[in-house]
Parts: sequence; C-alpha cells; structure tokens
Amino acid sequence: MLKPAFFLSFIILGVIAFVLFEVEYRVDSLRAQFSEVNHELVADREAIHVLRAEWSYLNQPERLKKLSQKYLALETARPKQIRDIGAIPLRDQNLAAR
Repeated sequence: MLKPAFFLSFIILGVIAFVLFEVEYRVDSLRAQFSEVNHELVADREAIHVLRAEWSYLNQPERLKKLSQKYLALETARPKQIRDIGAIPLRDQNLAAR
C-alpha cells in the first residue's frame, strides 16, 4: 500500500517540477521582452527629444526669413493689387455643374 502512494507522490512531484520550470521559462522570456521594449521606449524618447530640438531650430523666424528671401521671389503687395471681394468674377453655373 505504501508503494503506490510513494509512486503517485513521485509523479505529482515531477509534474510540479515541470510546471515550475515552464513557468520560470515563460517569466524569463517575458522579462527579456519587457527589457527590449523598455530599451526601445528610451531610444524613442531620446529620438523625440532630438527631433523637437531640430524642429525648434528649423522653425526659427530669422532663419525662415533668410530662406524665403533667398529662394522665393516674394514682393510686398502694392495698393493696386488689393481689390474688393466684389471684384472677383463669379463662377459660371454651367462649369460648376460638371
């Protein structure tokens, strides 16, 4: 009678050991994934910080003014160019229906 109980407890102990090993393996895998995601998060935050600094530099009004003067042929609006909104011709109704 003692032998079947000993054999059964040995099997239960083996199953418990296997389950604990499997749980430990899964926990280690999840820790590795968590560490990887955490490193990616830190890298993304640093990249965002750099991009914000670069955006701030690129949008300086003085810099944009110099670039617009260099590359755009913009002139000051003359009073002759300013019109009343009523001077704009209305769209032809036949063209609008197409």
